[in-house]
Amino acid sequence: MNRIAKNIFVTNLFYMVSAVLLLVVGTMVQGRDLISGLLITEWLLVLVPTYLFMKIFKIPLSEIRLKPLKFNDGILVVLITVFLYPVIIFLNITFLFFLKLFIDFEFNSIPLPNDFNEYLLYIPVMVLSAGICEEFLFRGVIMSRFKIFGRRNAIILSAVLFGVFHFNFQNIVGPVILGLIFGYFVYRTGSLFAAMIGHITHNMISLTIAYLSLIIAPQTTGVESPIDAYDLIGSIIFVGIIAMACIFMVKFLMNKLSDKEMKTELNVEYTFIAEIGMMPWVPVIAVMGAYLVINTLVIIL
Repeated sequence: MNRIAKNIFVTNLFYMVSAVLLLVVGTMVQGRDLISGLLITEWLLVLVPTYLFMKIFKIPLSEIRLKPLKFNDGILVVLITVFLYPVIIFLNITFLFFLKLFIDFEFNSIPLPNDFNEYLLYIPVMVLSAGICEEFLFRGVIMSRFKIFGRRNAIILSAVLFGVFHFNFQNIVGPVILGLIFGYFVYRTGSLFAAMIGHITHNMISLTIAYLSLIIAPQTTGVESPIDAYDLIGSIIFVGIIAMACIFMVKFLMNKLSDKEMKTELNVEYTFIAEIGMMPWVPVIAVMGAYLVINTLVIIL
């Protein structure tokens, strides 16, 4: 393998190791205690290895764009993420609708706070930790290492790997789309903090909605429930109408973001993905294979 292929192989191998740590150690510690397990997963299994990877391969903070973010851009990122939320929900339930037509499965329960104190506890655990640690890995290291393939391919590849990293076929659409948006935030503003703020905002909305749902309908929230595909049609139509209006707001706000990097790197020579061969992608293929096996077993069992 040439130098570029070796760099991509090492990056993908690191991604595979991170996925193994998440599946084995992360699942084990979260099974013992959810709160401490999530903290261990994000900070010790995601962030620490990422930091060590940067140190070993001498990746400077400037390369992952850990640079200050303009205040106005930070506000715009929050607003864009808020208006994007109904769009994500619409696309996800539409995906589940078509999936339900062919595959019989129950909707997974998600961890929910039982009271307000637990809701406050979940904010640093599920909101802040994930937003910081996962963005260091995906929009920081992985996306920067893939920049040799061009800005667009780097964003797409890191977003797909981010979606697979969740190892949940019911939640593949949302993370991939969010990964695309967060990657765009980073290139548009020139700051990794934009992706972190977007990620934190999205998680905060999800947690708050889940908590409010628990208060409004405690007997039905957070329970695995068999739902017929056609039961989702009403939700798709309702959320779809809201999503259509939100798309216009997202587009309008996107145009207000700083254009710090989108017009740069125009003279850089990029490498085509096909040029490096299949070998560097073996670790990624292995993770995707594990993803398919795990989710197939979930459906069968």
